[in-house]
Amino acid sequence: MSLFDAKSPRDRLSQVLSAPTLEVAQTIMAAIGFSIDFSSEPGPWELAVLDLRAAGAISTDESFHLLEHFAADIPISACETDPRLVSLSGEQRALEQLHGKAEGERWPDAPAEYAALDDLYARRMDEMMIEHWRTIGAHAAADLLESAPDEFHAAGRRGRLEFHGRWAGRSERIVS
Repeated sequence: MSLFDAKSPRDRLSQVLSAPTLEVAQTIMAAIGFSIDFSSEPGPWELAVLDLRAAGAISTDESFHLLEHFAADIPISACETDPRLVSLSGEQRALEQLHGKAEGERWPDAPAEYAALDDLYARRMDEMMIEHWRTIGAHAAADLLESAPDEFHAAGRRGRLEFHGRWAGRSERIVS
């Protein structure tokens, strides 16, 4: 079986998991990323992640990492179209201008009002992920992100380390 002849997302992800080296896994993950970018639809890949978790091929933490990785563009693509995100961003830009800051300039001593807007922005992005994951049946991820976002993100970080650890000692490069 070559790197690119797998027919289904589950088969392709299984190829990643059985890759002999991190470099091979990285190549397959890049092809998956291009596929998602081209189709703008991470759903089939996320369903494959859920299937592999149910089969015991990956842990829950790894599944959270992969779900988040595959769906990362969903909230990002909505930054300019979601009314709530557009409004929050506008409020942040107004505060930046009021304080003489350039858009995107690091602001370690930002006022509490700005930090509160940043928190609301992040929460809205999480809400979009929760809605998406509920739609495709990724209820464990949606429920944890909704009820304990810090724990969800910690689980995703653990999952990333666990996922990359599959190739420990074989390479220094990161898959995703």
